[in-house]
Amino acid sequence: MKYLTLFIIVIALGFLGFSSFQQQQKTQNRPGCSIVNSEMVFQKKFFPFDFSDYNTRKLLKYFKRGAKVDSIKKNIDGYITTEFKFYDGLSSIIFFVKPYDKSDRYFYLQDSKIETNFLQFKNGFKIGMSKSEFCKAANFSIAICDTFLIQEGKMATNYYFIFKKDKLKNIRIQVSE
Repeated sequence: MKYLTLFIIVIALGFLGFSSFQQQQKTQNRPGCSIVNSEMVFQKKFFPFDFSDYNTRKLLKYFKRGAKVDSIKKNIDGYITTEFKFYDGLSSIIFFVKPYDKSDRYFYLQDSKIETNFLQFKNGFKIGMSKSEFCKAANFSIAICDTFLIQEGKMATNYYFIFKKDKLKNIRIQVSE
């Protein structure tokens, strides 16, 4: 009898989890929950630095004291790049950098998981802000969304702003491949 009860509880929890997943999917597809820009408009409004020339020391001044930086150099068929990871334990931002060739220098955001305020964003964006504050800062009309998506640029940078109980819990930023 104990095993039957346990089996029923596990099945019920599975259905609840699937139902929650379906609700999240519906929320992400609601009108007003996403914006697509062909230019990097939001990036300029969101980050306190520009993406013109990479410099670790200059970037560190925008991060909370104690943020760490690791780097990994890569040489793929003579194409030399470096990934720089800024992190604090719970949050991380990875930049993909090609700093060596003066005629073809660049850096861009490759991936991030932000759950703390270890980076000082522009325009009041921060973990813990209310949904209405976020909508005002991001120029969204107030929407009933748990996840807001801003997608922009040629490489399709995706910014996911995930809310729980009306507060911004985390930000995920990914570049489509």
